[in-house]
Amino acid sequence: MKIKDEDLQMIIDFDVCRELIEKGHYFITAVPSYVAEGRTVYVFYNTPQLQSDLLNYDPSTYYPIKEACQN
Repeated sequence: MKIKDEDLQMIIDFDVCRELIEKGHYFITAVPSYVAEGRTVYVFYNTPQLQSDLLNYDPSTYYPIKEACQN
């Protein structure tokens, strides 16, 4: 199975990451990122339920990988 950019979601806030893991979302990895000004980003498999849950958080705490790769 090939993973596309749309299949991934980047979270840049550790507390949001922790809460999403507790809700059962599929966490893939944590990596340092120049896009997030040197902070660690947390990568999740993007699902409709994840997108729905993200509506409860400030938009500055996450962004799609596709958007990050275009910057």
